[in-house]
Amino acid sequence: MGKNSKSGLAKIYSDKTSGSNDILWELHDHLKGEKFTLQVFPQLINEIKTQFKSFQSVQSYLNELEKNLGKGKKLDDFFRKYDELLNNVYTRIYNNCKSILKKHKRIITISNSKTVLEILKLLKNDQPKLEVIVCESRPKLEGRIMAKKISKLDINTELIIEAAT
Repeated sequence: MGKNSKSGLAKIYSDKTSGSNDILWELHDHLKGEKFTLQVFPQLINEIKTQFKSFQSVQSYLNELEKNLGKGKKLDDFFRKYDELLNNVYTRIYNNCKSILKKHKRIITISNSKTVLEILKLLKNDQPKLEVIVCESRPKLEGRIMAKKISKLDINTELIIEAAT
């Protein structure tokens, strides 16, 4: 396995502030570039599974990847399928909850989540005066990261400490 592959995985493994969908995106992009390595070193999937035991979306993805490897299928179809799924997931989620979210001008969230961020981007189109309150999320302060990302979307954002809620 190449040095870039190991260093790329090490970076993903050490990410302690991203949510499961963020991790899944990073893994997917990384593994797409390593598809030939996966065919030679299928045990790499078990290593990744061990690193992300509590991330169900990552486990499901890896199980499906493993099945595709076992069947000797070309991985291009698998990666193409997940490209489409991952690119459309936020729109599908938003469409399912739009009728509820559009009723609210102010939302409170906690921590750092790509899913929440992407949903807020879509909601801003329907709710231009949207306000978001973000809890700081101690001890790693993921809420601060999230508040900065939301602010960059030109959404009125307030950061509070958890004890203030």
